Amino acid sequence: ERQGWIEGRSYAVVPYQRPLSSNRVLRYLQRSALRPKILAWLADVARLAGPVGTLAQDQKCQAALTALAGLAAGPPDVRRAAEAALEKKTDGAFKPRATLMHGDFWTGNLLTGRRGELYPFTVIDWRGFDPDGFAIFDLVVMVQSLRLRPLELRRELAEHVQILGCDMVAARTCLLAALGGV
Repeated sequence: ERQGWIEGRSYAVVPYQRPLSSNRVLRYLQRSALRPKILAWLADVARLAGPVGTLAQDQKCQAALTALAGLAAGPPDVRRAAEAALEKKTDGAFKPRATLMHGDFWTGNLLTGRRGELYPFTVIDWRGFDPDGFAIFDLVVMVQSLRLRPLELRRELAEHVQILGCDMVAARTCLLAALGGV
């Protein structure tokens, strides 16, 4: 593997890999086979979350929730949820943790073909990533892309909440902050 910069743009050369198939049946089979590995990767990323309540992450969360709550054209229920999250944050009931956030983590940004490795895929298109992002966002986007059922989403959310040492209200606040910061 090689990587570098040419004319201000980064590049990486990796062993040949391919996107998921455009054939619906094959793509379904690939998603099914990759699902546990992708979810394990997301859980491992959550385990790398930074300390609770750093000043920088707190300010970033405050700004993102404020932006979301102030969206006049936004859905009223999302604005109300952002306002409620701001109250919890202001009261000290929620302290955000920074985590790596891809920001566009869906099956279209995966390449397959890595055999015999812990994660048999490569995540591409890191252009909008945030090393100090919000937990839960990438999970929710990928769950939609993998077409998991609501019960499976709840199970994955419960695992992430446990890993992050928070509750479902905090997970929702992280998701809202990610939406407000995008």
